[in-house]
Amino acid sequence: MESDTKKPTEDHEHYSIDEMMDRLKQKDREKVTQKRIKEGELITRADGSQVIRVRKRKRRSKQTPIVINPNFRWAIIGSLAGFVLTAILITVYIIVKYNGATFKESTELAVSSLVGAQSAKLSELRVTPISAGAAKAEIQWGDQTFYHSAQFQGVRADIRATSFLSRYWVGEEVLADRGTVRLQIPSAKRTQSG
Repeated sequence: MESDTKKPTEDHEHYSIDEMMDRLKQKDREKVTQKRIKEGELITRADGSQVIRVRKRKRRSKQTPIVINPNFRWAIIGSLAGFVLTAILITVYIIVKYNGATFKESTELAVSSLVGAQSAKLSELRVTPISAGAAKAEIQWGDQTFYHSAQFQGVRADIRATSFLSRYWVGEEVLADRGTVRLQIPSAKRTQSG
């Protein structure tokens, strides 16, 4: 006895994979045709063939172009030119002011004061808006400290551009390519009370 589930029923159709693909393609073609019919008009010719007349689309070239006010364009160009000119002037001002002899002397005094030395000398000090450096830095202490002298070559430091707006420079660390520090035993100048 055969089971009822194995018998082919009239409700189910049996077809191959190729037939299934053909049916899917036919459905896709029908969807495209329906879309074209919605966009256009189906016309039957005298010979019996059918065609779809599609409405012509408007060309974009006939649309009115966007007009930019010439005064606005010149305002943008002027603003950009002003910004560039201001940046150049600030850079030149920083280079001229901070690479002169007066600034070098004040920087040497500040370094001496900072490290507690008698004198400091910087050779070839150069400052840009984002960095500072010197070819050589020599520092001398007196006889009253453990430090005698120090000499550094290739001194450089990165500084923030906003440092020029304040009294103090802000940056990371000061680096040198090579350095020598000489130590000494401080001389004792004591008065004996008796």
